[in-house]
Amino acid sequence: MGDFRIMIEGVGGHGCGREAKAGEKVKRCGEPNCPDCIAVEAVEKLRKGNSITMAVVAHWPVPGAARCDRVTNPGPIDNLLDGTRDRSF
Repeated sequence: MGDFRIMIEGVGGHGCGREAKAGEKVKRCGEPNCPDCIAVEAVEKLRKGNSITMAVVAHWPVPGAARCDRVTNPGPIDNLLDGTRDRSF
């Protein structure tokens, strides 16, 4: 048994659940091309047979995520294990 980390950075799809506030469960749209929903599905598959200790979507992470030059005003972070968001958009 070994440990592993999967990291993906991207630019594109808008995601979903924008109305969720700090600490609230995020209501997912279920659309087949939604990056947030795809990430949730991937985590659910990995949890079957693996011990997943952390899984998040960091919206607009800074500094320099996905090779962008933005260094301020990070977006919220979604906890994909419990479905909550840490702050509003």
